[in-house]
Amino acid sequence: VAWMPPAGLDHTDIVNPVTSTLSDITYYVSVTLGGGCRAEDSVRVTVLQGFDLQTPDTAVCTGGMVAVRLHGDTRYTYTWSPANGVSDTTVMNPQIVPDSSRAYIVTARYPGCRDSVRVLNIEVQPQPFVDLGPDRVLCYGDTLRMNPVITPPDYSHYTYNWSPAGDLDAPASATPLFTAHTTTTLTMTVSTPLGCTGTDELTITVPD
Repeated sequence: VAWMPPAGLDHTDIVNPVTSTLSDITYYVSVTLGGGCRAEDSVRVTVLQGFDLQTPDTAVCTGGMVAVRLHGDTRYTYTWSPANGVSDTTVMNPQIVPDSSRAYIVTARYPGCRDSVRVLNIEVQPQPFVDLGPDRVLCYGDTLRMNPVITPPDYSHYTYNWSPAGDLDAPASATPLFTAHTTTTLTMTVSTPLGCTGTDELTITVPD
């Protein structure tokens, strides 16, 4: 028995050698019997190179898009799930516009091989809407507790910024107390950790 080429084979002169080849290869075997009789055959070994999901777990604002970067063997059949917001669930590099925070799973399949799976976690942070209500009139020295309406209201990682901050007791809080000294236009900015922001203005008129 003689196997050719020897690349990747543990033996070239036995009936059932083991290959550790890292790339596609065709092996040829020649068997010589007593009396000079000879038989030949070949076997094709296909080595799938696997795949790498190069897009890390990430976050987007509501309506944001993630362009997936996946590098892998094109002989696999790729499937993404769930389908929510995925431009094409059967391609390697879809665009994803998630409707909520979720894990997206890509599965690579090839007949005779075990499925290979990777997971991409995408966090969706809200795009806040801020409403400070109608403009107000206050007398000098009066106070007004700010009471903004922020939508959605149940997100727990907002940060708040009021400007100008001089007449506010806590300009980094959602509901600071304003003390009227002069006519002022207040701007409130609400942000998520990613930088999804919403703003509104309120003019408080303080007559002389």
